Amino acid sequence: MIKNLHISQIDTHFANGTYPIEFFFFYPHKIETSTIRKALETASKIFWPAFGTYEQGIIHKQKFIEEKFIAEKTINEPFNQNQTENQIYNTHKSSNPEAIERLFFISVFQYPNGTALIPKLSHLAGDGYSYFYFLMVLSALASSRSTLKKWTIYYAYKPLSTRNVLRSFRFQQQFENIIQPSDNLDLVYMQLPKKQVKQHIKNCLAKHQITISTNDVICSYILKKFNDLSLFSESIELTMPVDIRNHIKEYGPKYFGNALLFSRNSYNINDIKNMSVEKLAAEIRKSAPEINKVNYIDYLKSIEAQIEKGEYSGLRPFDPDKGCLVTNLSKLPTNKLNFGTGRPEIVSTITKGKNSVAVLSDKDNFILRMMY
Repeated sequence: MIKNLHISQIDTHFANGTYPIEFFFFYPHKIETSTIRKALETASKIFWPAFGTYEQGIIHKQKFIEEKFIAEKTINEPFNQNQTENQIYNTHKSSNPEAIERLFFISVFQYPNGTALIPKLSHLAGDGYSYFYFLMVLSALASSRSTLKKWTIYYAYKPLSTRNVLRSFRFQQQFENIIQPSDNLDLVYMQLPKKQVKQHIKNCLAKHQITISTNDVICSYILKKFNDLSLFSESIELTMPVDIRNHIKEYGPKYFGNALLFSRNSYNINDIKNMSVEKLAAEIRKSAPEINKVNYIDYLKSIEAQIEKGEYSGLRPFDPDKGCLVTNLSKLPTNKLNFGTGRPEIVSTITKGKNSVAVLSDKDNFILRMMY
């Protein structure tokens, strides 16, 4: 029997297929594709929204058909592990189909010296947290040899797929999928030492008696970088997706979907130019939303009101003509993505989006991946 899942208010931002989540993972030891195929079939039973289809506000459960979710290619030349992030992106940005029939797809590249995986998840199916939660379970299923352990994983990590947790919601609009052009965009990587960020936090507390966060400092640097690029004339709108799972118990860590609040605030370009990094970070901190159940329900209601007025053009995470979107992915659980041969040695995002920034990290630095 086919199950139906009505999408949430937040999901409507991605009903046109924009902003799919896509990463490149290289494993120096070969992963047998057969283990991934078997794990996909098992995972499809509990993460079925990712394996379904979408139409007019509803995700439909569909029969698992393996070839709709995975493609494998053998490469005779060894993978060059010294490639830059830009080289990886340019080589693999089109490895997956632009438009995928279901809401998830994974490409597997078998090299003589390892395996590369490129999983792609429609943002309609879930946010970045959901993406990595799903991959964590998929890798655990693939690396498990005993049936008992697989069933233990199955039940222990079974996600909460109910979308309308706090408010009943029905959406019936059907949008055409939009493919975001990326060939005319520049991709720049900027390193920000973690020690430097910590020092800014200490200085701000000592000088201004204001407690700021790591993310506030990072966003301050990002605003200054975009200001230097002279892309905006009067102000820059900073949009940050805030995960609300830890703030509202009805969602929790097993929620599979878009548990997000998009925090949007505009900053005058002269203020951005003239303020110190710490002062600007303090302004960003002052603008941070207070997240609780009551406020989040009001936020959902505001989206509903927008829909009722027919203002569908505003149903998007942010407006790239007004500012930038900053997604902090610096705490990715990549150490848990073990498909049986160890953790990935190279992790690189190939998600596309004009004026978008992904914040990654290594041992000593935050890596700001800026596309504009």
